[in-house]
Amino acid sequence: LLAFEYDVLLTVAAARAAHATGLAFHVSFVSWRSAELLSGEPLAAGLAAVAPFAPLSVGVNCLPPSAVPACLPVLAGCGLPFGVYANLGAPLAQAAAMHSEECTPEQFAAHARGWLQAGARLIGGCCGTRPAHIRALADLLAAR
Repeated sequence: LLAFEYDVLLTVAAARAAHATGLAFHVSFVSWRSAELLSGEPLAAGLAAVAPFAPLSVGVNCLPPSAVPACLPVLAGCGLPFGVYANLGAPLAQAAAMHSEECTPEQFAAHARGWLQAGARLIGGCCGTRPAHIRALADLLAAR
C-alpha cells in the first residue's frame, strides 16, 4: 500500500488505515519548498507522526530536484529506509509554470546520485519525468 499526503493529519489517517490492514506500506509526503509539506508543516513532524504505525519506508515526492537536498537530512535522520520521487512539472497545464523545472535525463540522474549518496533506497520520477529520465535512473543503478 502507498499513502501520498499533503499534511500531517491526513497522513496519520492514511498510515493508521494502512497499518490496520496488516500489509506493508510506504508513506510519501508531498513537499515543495525546503523540508516542509504543502501544508507548511515540517517534514520532520510528518515523519514523527507516522512512525508509530511502522511504515516499511518513507519518502518525498512531487517536488522539483532542486528542492530535494533540504529534505535529505530529515529523511536520513528518521531511522527508516527512504525514497525520493522528484517531478519536472505539474500534471495540469495551468500549474505547470509554478512547478516546472528543466532537467535532462542526465541531469536528473546526477541529482539522483546525490539522493543515493545521502542514503535513499528508493528513487524515481513523478509528474513531468519521461521514460528517458527513468532509463537514466536505471542506468545509474546498474552502474553501482
